Amino acid sequence: MRELSINDYQSLTSAIFSAAVDPHRWSDVLAAMSAHVPSACIQIWAQNLRRDEPLIACTHGYDAHWLDLFARHYHTIYLWAPALTSAPAGEVLYAQEMCAEEVLLKSEFYADWVLPQGDLRAGGGGVLAQTGDAICLFGANIPNAMRDRDEDRWINLVRQMMPALNQSWAISQMLASGALERALLAGADKGDPALLVLEQTGRITFRNKMADALILNGQDVRCDMRDKFHFCEPEAENRLQALLRSLRTGPHVGAHFDLPGGRTVRLARFDPDILDGWDLRLFLGMRVPSLLVVISTPDHAEDAGRLSDQLGLTRAEAEIGLALAQGASPTEIAESRSVSIHTIRNQIKSALSKTGSASRTQLVAQIVRIIR
Repeated sequence: MRELSINDYQSLTSAIFSAAVDPHRWSDVLAAMSAHVPSACIQIWAQNLRRDEPLIACTHGYDAHWLDLFARHYHTIYLWAPALTSAPAGEVLYAQEMCAEEVLLKSEFYADWVLPQGDLRAGGGGVLAQTGDAICLFGANIPNAMRDRDEDRWINLVRQMMPALNQSWAISQMLASGALERALLAGADKGDPALLVLEQTGRITFRNKMADALILNGQDVRCDMRDKFHFCEPEAENRLQALLRSLRTGPHVGAHFDLPGGRTVRLARFDPDILDGWDLRLFLGMRVPSLLVVISTPDHAEDAGRLSDQLGLTRAEAEIGLALAQGASPTEIAESRSVSIHTIRNQIKSALSKTGSASRTQLVAQIVRIIR
């Protein structure tokens, strides 16, 4: 097996990492690799492991007619898929390792799709990345007549470049995630809302850091073992599930309500094709339709001022009182304010004394009456 020269390796690596920041340049990567194995028909495509939905992202060397037939039917009987989709990211397999040739040659897939294209039964590939139920694959089909000359050359090329391919794809995923968050924040309320995108089952396909923090807190929302999103409050959860069900039937879905702790929730149908250049279905495993969840924490600057004026509290005591009213514990408040738990307890005691409250419950009741 021929190793790449240093110049060839650097050239391919440069093309691969250029594609990381410009997804349109993945086609250049396939063309550059094809220059080393001209008989290879190369593709990057994604597959939803549960819904059996193919998404052909980028190809080189295939006729558009056969790609259309693959997307419409032949992906459902793609005999190389089971072994390929179960392989870990970075592992490269020969076509024969994915499906024994005696099985392939007796199949409809071979007779009606592989053979008519020039008997493209040789080649191989691997997994670029897996995000939830979506898996992204990279590989090539090579004519059987060229197997002895080109198959080992192709597999060796992919094995040499797969670390760079995996890293570049991961960078593309991070950039796509960042671009999505910026786009969503541009249309959201002021502040730092929690942002999530859910598929029809409720599984999370995107969430920002604020959403992670809310889930970790566990007071208003949670995430189950299957990475499905839930509201803790029963009425909010019922509304969420009703909207997820309506995604399958209705052209438009949306809701706006408040959680018991004061956070505002907006739910809306979401189109993964909103970003120019970034295919969110490919890079983040999103599907159509999806549900956007925006959870905003009210700006309590005005409320803190009113509490200070009416109850005689310091600004810090008022802010801590508002946090208690939202259901936060003293420990959580200390962590969010980057102070010790002893400081928070002392400030709570001071607020209790100034308001004549015998307990935190009484203090919270006074605060709620004022801010509402």
